[in-house]
Amino acid sequence: MIEFLLLLVGFCYVLHKMCAEKGISPWSYLIGFVTGFFLILFLTSAAIVFFYGPNILNDPEAGKEIMSFTLPAILFQFMLFLFFRRKISRISDYHDEDDETHTPPSDGTKKDLSYFR
Repeated sequence: MIEFLLLLVGFCYVLHKMCAEKGISPWSYLIGFVTGFFLILFLTSAAIVFFYGPNILNDPEAGKEIMSFTLPAILFQFMLFLFFRRKISRISDYHDEDDETHTPPSDGTKKDLSYFR
């Protein structure tokens, strides 16, 4: 179970860092990723109960049977991470116009700015 928490923290860190580099808010992407992450865990748990019955947790040998579902769950969570990573990487970088330097025209003539009055 600890590997799922480490995956969650690591993937969220990478997604947050990507959003910060792009200059966008990471919260909608992180909420979507965490929701999908726990949805995959819930569906994996439901599949375990469906295939092995509701008394699987009372069985002392259940660990071996449950471990067969961890690899597909981790694979689906990695695919979810790749989906959000690609979604964030397709967004163009945000550039604030105030940060850019504007140069005057090079021909030496002044523009008529009377429409600003």
